[in-house]
Amino acid sequence: MAVALAFHYPLTSLGVSFVWSTDVGIEDIELVHIWGSGERTSGRVCYERLVPSRISYSPELAWGYDIDPGAKTYCRTKLLLDRFTQPSDFHDSSLNDADGPYPLLTPPGKTPEDVVTDFLALLYSHIMSLLVKKFGCVVERSPIDFWYTVPALWSLRAEDAMRNAALKSGFGSREKDSVHMIREPEAAAIACLSGKCGSTTIDRALHRLMEERFGSAFSSLPSEKKGGGTKFMNQFESAKRNFGVSKRARKYRLDLRLKAPDSEWYDGDYNEVIITTEDMRSLFDPVVKQIIALLEQHIQATMTESHIETICLVGGFGESLYLLNKLQDWCPPGVEILNPTRPWEAVCLGAALRGLQGPTMMKKKFGRHLETKIAKPFREGIDNKDNYYMGLFNKLI
Repeated sequence: MAVALAFHYPLTSLGVSFVWSTDVGIEDIELVHIWGSGERTSGRVCYERLVPSRISYSPELAWGYDIDPGAKTYCRTKLLLDRFTQPSDFHDSSLNDADGPYPLLTPPGKTPEDVVTDFLALLYSHIMSLLVKKFGCVVERSPIDFWYTVPALWSLRAEDAMRNAALKSGFGSREKDSVHMIREPEAAAIACLSGKCGSTTIDRALHRLMEERFGSAFSSLPSEKKGGGTKFMNQFESAKRNFGVSKRARKYRLDLRLKAPDSEWYDGDYNEVIITTEDMRSLFDPVVKQIIALLEQHIQATMTESHIETICLVGGFGESLYLLNKLQDWCPPGVEILNPTRPWEAVCLGAALRGLQGPTMMKKKFGRHLETKIAKPFREGIDNKDNYYMGLFNKLI
């Protein structure tokens, strides 16, 4: 009996699912929902389907919900594993903003690979401890296949760096354990046909809006007050999910203490930033337009070989009803937009199914070609003598 354990590791949060080899299908997959104590940040023990993918080195090594409020945190470091790749036409230049909600920084003396390895080491320790508590010594005797999802457009260099970080952090270190990589769309396609979209661009747009309205009162705040994982950003995350549910104009109030006068955008009595429905629309629309442009490009590129009949929204932004409504308005004839019940979990569940069921794709068209070196026996009178050498078994190659 073996375990397939899958990790969906996007930019700001992480999900883990697992399934035993004796199980049958997607209904048997369990999602890890216990992530240690969150009393420091949320006032309760954390039972969540996701854990923040962030790490802190000071005042002590901590990760996820265990990080002290106000501690210097490092998040989205995974992006830097692909720092050598040339940006595409759809690259978001604000990813490099040092003052954004999730600045791309690493601690002094550490590389991005080091930070990812440190985070994964803490994750590995937690997951293995959790499995042993839940299933006992059977886990120690059972081989585990670890499946990591990686972005569809990642370079092979970045994918290899991710695999090496996983191995260095302890994954696959036990006898018979193994580590595998699977592209996010392929993992999601195992559960449903997929197109993946993200929402951190909207987070950065929010920060730009705050700087336009409040200037240095907002920009001078440290990331510990306005960055990922703060009450301000967590409340905005909730607002993003709910946006589009009602057509009625409303105001969203986000907790943030600013040295700013009262205005239509700030309530000093309650220390709340005020965002309107029109503001939310201005944050969403540029991202939605970019997603539609990317989908149109993909549909055009595949018309000569196949016809796309279904687009399935997965990932965190796939939960957005506003995005779903906009895509349904745009959707070309003959194409159906699907929104799974659990869009964020589709990638994580699909990766676990991949480990349970084995290969499901019969054919795959590779977008890259890598050289393979071969050596043939030296042929007297045909091959150049300047190039031959003595190979194994004393044969000329």
